[in-house]
Amino acid sequence: MGRATDLNRLLFEEYVKLVRDPYAGKGTPPVPVFKNPSAKEMREAGGMMGAIRFTADSKTKTLYVWDHSLIHHHATKGIGYSYYEYGADYVLSGTAICNAGGRYSMSGSDTLKPNLKASEVFKKFKWVEKWIDIKYYLHTMLK
Repeated sequence: MGRATDLNRLLFEEYVKLVRDPYAGKGTPPVPVFKNPSAKEMREAGGMMGAIRFTADSKTKTLYVWDHSLIHHHATKGIGYSYYEYGADYVLSGTAICNAGGRYSMSGSDTLKPNLKASEVFKKFKWVEKWIDIKYYLHTMLK
């Protein structure tokens, strides 16, 4: 990232944190984690692959997104969540891919418990639909 881009982020974006993958090689740059991202930030997080990871916090109505190459555990730890919060019922973590229309759709999650009801999870996280279509995935994977 150039100096102008870094300065722009400092001045205009609510939150950006660079998180380093502890297992990446020495020359690997840190991954930006965006908070309640703009459309431009969603595209940046998805990169050329159009794949992101995300964590949504229903207590604070905050969505964090980053490139799919950084696993959830490292990203959430980097932004201040403990290991135990990662699987809490107020946190929804998953992956999403960008479709041809430029909209992201949830494509996976390893924190959803199979005994949950899709309608209850969707009700709690409906606000995430502003950025990511979660409804189809939840209703497909849960009761």
